[in-house]
Amino acid sequence: MGKSDANKLEFWTKTEYDRFIAGIEPGSEDYLIFEILFWTGIREGELLALSLSDFDMSGNLLHINKTYNRIRKRDVIDTPKTENSVRTIDIPNFLKEEVQEYSKKHYGFPEDHRLFPIVARTLQKRLKKYEALTGVKPIRVHDIRHPYVKPTTKNL
Repeated sequence: MGKSDANKLEFWTKTEYDRFIAGIEPGSEDYLIFEILFWTGIREGELLALSLSDFDMSGNLLHINKTYNRIRKRDVIDTPKTENSVRTIDIPNFLKEEVQEYSKKHYGFPEDHRLFPIVARTLQKRLKKYEALTGVKPIRVHDIRHPYVKPTTKNL
């Protein structure tokens, strides 16, 4: 019996992330997805549950209060993993602007609908596609958050 992948922590340096994101068309759905994952440190399910109403553009804040799962071929939005997972994250101004630009392209998009109506498997496939395209080392979607989480949790 081998060890599970869960014990293996891989992540990208900022240089590796820059190489990865440079391979994605700015302003595209994929670009925004990976920008949010990298710069906020949110989990995959939290990303897939996001709606425009979760962003406080005037305060540069992102409210995390739900998570997405696919159960028996149905989309399920539920409360996050733990009580501490409900949180508000400061987002950089450039990320707020990227979200605003993306939402302008989808004029009339309901603020309470999922911003990225895809499933986790699609997200994983897109990650692998851009890793191959840009030559960065392969990591899991979950591991994208670690450069963000590590520095922020050390300061607590």
